[in-house]
This record gives sequence, structure tokens and C-alpha cells, in this order.
Amino acid sequence: KILKQTSRDQMWTQVTLRDGRKYPYGFGWELDDVRGVPAIRHGGSLPGFRAEYLRLPGYDLTIIILCNQNANVAVIARWVASLYIPDIHLTALQPQPVPDQEMTKMLRGLLENLANGLKDLPSVTSEFRAGWAGMSQSSRAELGALLKKEESFDFLTRKDVRDKALQRLGVPIASIWHYKLVTADLTRYYSFYLTAEKRFAFMEGSSN
Repeated sequence: KILKQTSRDQMWTQVTLRDGRKYPYGFGWELDDVRGVPAIRHGGSLPGFRAEYLRLPGYDLTIIILCNQNANVAVIARWVASLYIPDIHLTALQPQPVPDQEMTKMLRGLLENLANGLKDLPSVTSEFRAGWAGMSQSSRAELGALLKKEESFDFLTRKDVRDKALQRLGVPIASIWHYKLVTADLTRYYSFYLTAEKRFAFMEGSSN
């Protein structure tokens, strides 16, 4: 027991910025979540070396990835975590009846807007709108090509995370909606982060 509990609390408490907003970084640790599961993590790299440390305290699980190739070690760590935590293993989920058709329509439309580079993004937070402006043209083109080949956009699950104190881009998150987009040659998973007012705040896409 090298550190006092008060030191640990400081390490794992989000910093408060000058304008009062919270930022998900403590003393040397990124305070994040993996599809709604609170996480403590950090990565690093040097020429010829990459590493990732991922801790999921609610499950007493720590994953350390050491790699001597230019691999995405953060993605590898999350994939390993999904083998132990059913809540984040989206590939194991089957499509479910849609609980909210309007919400599904809005989220699918959001993908279309992002791909087309449109400025009209209704029902999104100002923080996401500001970040969206930096989305590269190649990323938009890739998303657009994927949507053109879409065969289905299936609802998987909705997770209520109001008791987790999760934030994305400094905005409190109330729920996460998970979907599966299927084409003839690949499957892509999307996690949409929404506020209590059902405003879109963040999105993650992955292949597993």
C-alpha cells in the first residue's frame, strides 16, 4: 500500500477547468468508460514500442498490453475486456425490437449528416457540434461509402448510465444506445451517447 487513499482519490478525480467544466483526466490517468463501464486508463509509445493500461474497477479487472508493433493497443485492450464483461461484448448481442423509432431515425440520420458534411445537426450538444467540425474528409467519405452499402441498421441494447457519473466532452451522459450496421462484407458497431434531454453528445464506432 504505497499510496494513501486520499492520493488515489486525487489521481482518479476529473480535473476542474477554469470555466468550471470537468475534464476526464486526473493526476496522470485518463478517466474514461468502455461502452458505459467506468474505466481508468493510459497508453504510451516510443519508437518500436506501444503499451496500454486499462483498469475496470467495477469488475476488479486490469488489462496490460505490451506490443512491439504499430498496433492499436487501446482497441486490443477493449477487446480483451469484452471477453470478460458481457455488458460491452456487442458482438454477442442479437438485434432487439426498437424501443423508440424516432430515436433510431434520429441516430441513423445523424450518421448520414456526418457523412455528407452537413452543418444542420439537430438535437446535438454544442460540444459535439464544435468537435464535429474537425472530422476529416476521408473519415466522412469512409462513413458515406459504408452507408451506401448498408443492408440493415439494427438496435442491440440501451444502457441507462445516470448513476455512473459518466461524461463525454465534458457533458453528463444519461444513456448509451448500441446499434449494429451490417453490409454485405462487414459489420460495424456504433455506440451513441445521449444526455438526459436526449441530445446527442458523443459517438463511437468499432468492428467488434
